[in-house]
Amino acid sequence: NNDPIQRALLILRRMKPPELICYNTMLAVCQNNIHTNNNAITIAEQIYHEIPQPDFNTYARMIAIYNQMDDKIESIFRQCCEEGQVSILVLNVLCRNEKAATKLLGQKLYDTVKAREVVLHKHLPKEWCDRIYSIHKYEKT
Repeated sequence: NNDPIQRALLILRRMKPPELICYNTMLAVCQNNIHTNNNAITIAEQIYHEIPQPDFNTYARMIAIYNQMDDKIESIFRQCCEEGQVSILVLNVLCRNEKAATKLLGQKLYDTVKAREVVLHKHLPKEWCDRIYSIHKYEKT
């Protein structure tokens, strides 16, 4: 089979149980083949729902996969916030869709992220990033 998504899916299914990095890699394969495989989004959603504990990489991939599907981006981003997994990566990927990003972040934070300015911990609700460590490395004042 020459379909990269199907090949990756076969490998993933052989793992008992797959580690998170394997799921995230599978989502990356779906993202990279979204324009050549009509089932990429469906398969990505199926994989996403199998992941016991998504991380910020998972959420960033799903936001990227949904690209211009604002309602789905909003749903995934809200889940990411509820899970405390909002990272700089998630914010950068979200900001590729200006309409969704300004709705979810507000214009000021959107402009800050787009300008690649430093997003400090204090700019985000604490519960958005409770469960990740990378954002806590930024200045907290």
